[in-house]
Amino acid sequence: MADNKIYWSGLEELDRTPEFERIESQEFPAERPVDTFLADDRLQRANTGRRDFLKFMGFSVTAATLAACETPVVKSIPYTNKPEEITPGVANYYASTYYDGHDFVNVLVKTREGRPIFVKNNTETGFGRVNARVNASVLGLYDSARLQAPHLNGEVTTWGDLDAAVTKGLSGNGRKVLLTGTVMSPSMKRAAAALAASSGVEHIQCDAVSYSAAVEAMETEFGRRVFPSYQLEMAETVVSLNADFLGTWGDTVWYTQQWAKTRRPENGSMSRLHAFESVMSLTGSNADTRTRVKPSEQGRVAAALLRELTGQGAAVSLDESVMAGVKAAAADLKRAGTKGLVIAGDNDVATQRIASAINRNLGAVGTTVKVNATPSLYQGDDKAMAQLVADMNAGKVSALIVDGINPAYHGADADGFKAGLEKVGFSVSTALFADETASRCTAMAPTHHWLEGWNDLQIDAPRIELAQPTIQPLYSTRHTTESLMAWAGQPVDAYTFLRQTHNAAYTADAMYTDQDWNTGVHNGFLAVNVEEEAAPVHTGADLGGALRTVAARKGGSFELDLYRKVAIGDGQQAGNPMLQETP
Repeated sequence: MADNKIYWSGLEELDRTPEFERIESQEFPAERPVDTFLADDRLQRANTGRRDFLKFMGFSVTAATLAACETPVVKSIPYTNKPEEITPGVANYYASTYYDGHDFVNVLVKTREGRPIFVKNNTETGFGRVNARVNASVLGLYDSARLQAPHLNGEVTTWGDLDAAVTKGLSGNGRKVLLTGTVMSPSMKRAAAALAASSGVEHIQCDAVSYSAAVEAMETEFGRRVFPSYQLEMAETVVSLNADFLGTWGDTVWYTQQWAKTRRPENGSMSRLHAFESVMSLTGSNADTRTRVKPSEQGRVAAALLRELTGQGAAVSLDESVMAGVKAAAADLKRAGTKGLVIAGDNDVATQRIASAINRNLGAVGTTVKVNATPSLYQGDDKAMAQLVADMNAGKVSALIVDGINPAYHGADADGFKAGLEKVGFSVSTALFADETASRCTAMAPTHHWLEGWNDLQIDAPRIELAQPTIQPLYSTRHTTESLMAWAGQPVDAYTFLRQTHNAAYTADAMYTDQDWNTGVHNGFLAVNVEEEAAPVHTGADLGGALRTVAARKGGSFELDLYRKVAIGDGQQAGNPMLQETP
């Protein structure tokens, strides 16, 4: 028996209303244009899709559509010789590594028809866990506010003319500086060395969020200018002194993954977390015990904790409720012993030294705290940066190259930097956007988005992490290492330069064949044979000065504690609508 049932999508189709027939006559019904809701107050009253929202925020997919193919599509026809790795409608995943000066995590990039659309954890061979900032970074690729070509003196130019101008600028007398964030790339370090050899350009590192005090404390305590590596997976008791290590402080993508492993009831026991902080943070909200303290009291809390554990130092003045929290934390640390850990978040050398002394007295150095010989994260030097700003304002800097940071916005002396930049003979920025620093430079040499280029990164000695392009460059941009090598008089493409870095000529302990390389790109990392590092030896002076410093620190009737929003972070993705929408 035939099925004579008839189905309608709604009453409009059943009644064949004029509006339905008008829409039905269009093969591709037009979406509501963005202009219809931008005028007057229509934006607040309009019902519009996410694509229109992205258009309103300045994000475009037009360039990405073209870049996903080797050449623009002229005719819409099926694949005659379909690329083996592409099946229409089926996503591909590529192992890569994300690093923006703060978050460092191995990832898998999801692509569809040649366009990256999603970033997730690489749980097979990677470390760290993707957070909101990493996940949302894919939108930055499609931001139409990106610089789309090199600029010289405010006008669009060619790469050849820009290179000639930079080379001339580097030939002048005076101090010449390459100013970057913390460099984790062996290839980038090679390029900086080549530029130093050719033009005498010195390299200074400056982080958007300074961790210089922790690095200086390690140099004082152990003779190693490194940021300590905290092993939260080994910790049975963690005490956080204003360090939001689950949200914004330190290597959060690594800490979150490691700490979560110790909080599983099915393992039989769970770690303890004590937080002393002024503002409610992710770490504080997850703590077993959270104690509110004023910003001026953080150092005294560290001193009181040291006294409770070792008897060292004089008694400090703290409220009764705060002292109760200190005693409870000290009791748990004593039970944990070598598996205890104290993390101080303040960028204050005295507080960092006291926290280090607590970890050392617990026997935690080598267990929950590692002081590696090789520098990794947060190598910014506040003193060197302050001297650079002074020299810029004194007219002693003839050339400045700025890469990966925006000191006119985040610098400790941003106004001083902007004033000094006007007195620099020649300046160039490799920023993705015409930000506060780039827009004030003589030239802008925009680099690729991280999803468009090759990169190598090293946070631990036994591994070289790799990043691979997942789309053709959308605009006329160029990898920073290519720019530096061009200005050093040794032009080379980024991929060749990267491969050279890991050949025997540059890495004495490794020779990677093409098969090794292809396997490394597939997995997201290359293994490196390294000798075991010697244990750090304490060389620090007496803590008396540090204890007196924090004891004398007094707050007023009103105290201000500045914090970073978990989604926005240090502000470099402040124009990202996904992060702005995140509560």
